[in-house]
Amino acid sequence: MKKFLVIIFLSFLWCGTSNAKNEQVCDWIVNEVYADLLKEESNDHLFVVVGKDGRCEYGRGTDKYKGLSECEKHKKVNLIDGICRLFAIGEKKIAGNFSETKFKTGGKIKKNTGCIEGNCTNGKGTFILSNGAKYVGEWKDGKIHGEGTMQWSDGGRYEGQWKNGKRHGKGTMRFSNDTKYVGLWENDKRHGKGVSTHSFNELQIWENDIAVTLIRWWPLKTNNKIGYLFKNNLYHDCDIIKKKDPTTFLNLSFLGVENIKWFDYRLSTENSMKYEIYFDAFIFKARFEKGKDVTIRVNSEFKTKEKAEKIAKKYAKTIGQLPNFLRVPHLLTSTIHKGNGGWGGGNSDILIHTGTSPSRRGVSKCLEEVMIHEGAHVSIDFFYILKGKKGNRWKDAANKDNKYVTPYARKHPFREDIAETINWWIAVRCKKDRISKSTYKKIVQNIPNRLEFFDNQDFDTYPLVCK
Repeated sequence: MKKFLVIIFLSFLWCGTSNAKNEQVCDWIVNEVYADLLKEESNDHLFVVVGKDGRCEYGRGTDKYKGLSECEKHKKVNLIDGICRLFAIGEKKIAGNFSETKFKTGGKIKKNTGCIEGNCTNGKGTFILSNGAKYVGEWKDGKIHGEGTMQWSDGGRYEGQWKNGKRHGKGTMRFSNDTKYVGLWENDKRHGKGVSTHSFNELQIWENDIAVTLIRWWPLKTNNKIGYLFKNNLYHDCDIIKKKDPTTFLNLSFLGVENIKWFDYRLSTENSMKYEIYFDAFIFKARFEKGKDVTIRVNSEFKTKEKAEKIAKKYAKTIGQLPNFLRVPHLLTSTIHKGNGGWGGGNSDILIHTGTSPSRRGVSKCLEEVMIHEGAHVSIDFFYILKGKKGNRWKDAANKDNKYVTPYARKHPFREDIAETINWWIAVRCKKDRISKSTYKKIVQNIPNRLEFFDNQDFDTYPLVCK
């Protein structure tokens, strides 16, 4: 019955988008992906998303749900602003949804489509794409090839090397959301060594647009003589939020089993912290009083749907205890493994390892506080550390305080100071009765500027009542 309802939902979704404005599909989708589908004589559902910047991705599955899910996953990873739509079922193309006109740089570009200056066949020329993007640079055999710059209408910009119409070699990509990648490219995807500002200036190894290996942290100018307030990191007090406290979680529904690729910190080593693996996961949709649903992905190592549902519900309730500003609108998924891997927050996901013991990180004892910490990584870090005036104001506040709340924050101020501090802002503004008078005094006297910074953000703290 649930599968039937999912299909009905997708049918309405498709009906709602089938009359959308025609978009031009990248030629590599037609010439490679659709061609493979025909060659294999497959009846798979092929979904395609075309971004405002002209980039494309796809998803392929045995039914609408699987094809759409794959497309949505690749759309999210590649930061494509567009809608996943059905392109073909087997050899049958779905009419009225896409134009087959080849416009992206991977195909032969006709002169009458926008070469406004120079030689857009073999040489240097300027070309305006039908989607408003502008390319200035080198050409070979009617394809973008060599050195050049592409400026998209949404603000995205790539400067660097191209090969046969695709980003290939060394290049810098400034995305429309203000993130930036500087490094190597292969076949239009980040591949090789590179630095990403949205990953807190980590030097990484990339494979097909996924960061898989951390090489090292870039040096941070930290005054190790600056003190800290609590020696036990965020686990100094573990009753700021209690299990019995209100939650915005409403209910859980089972969507099916899916093979996904995501981080598993049980594979982390000293030099490689971010491993991704493919694994089957039980997929649940968690609904909350406000904001988007959160997709809970439970590793199939939990064996049965019933066990997975129990564990998903447990953590969904804790997610619902987060103040809304740590969940809405940025938290989209939560991924759950067994074992003693570290927890993680980022990429719109909270990563959980259920076997992490109090002796290692204190997660079992301080579940709610750890969830707040990771929620800050998802919903605050990027928007305050890396972006303009807010980031500067946060750094000014931290410098005026001249103290860190924990050794962890002092060791990694760029990536951990906010996540370690937010628990204590919640403690003194929302749960003053849960901490001692001496702890309260220590916080308000030593980090007043950070507290004032958070006070001025007008956070939605529901279901917490804060002053």
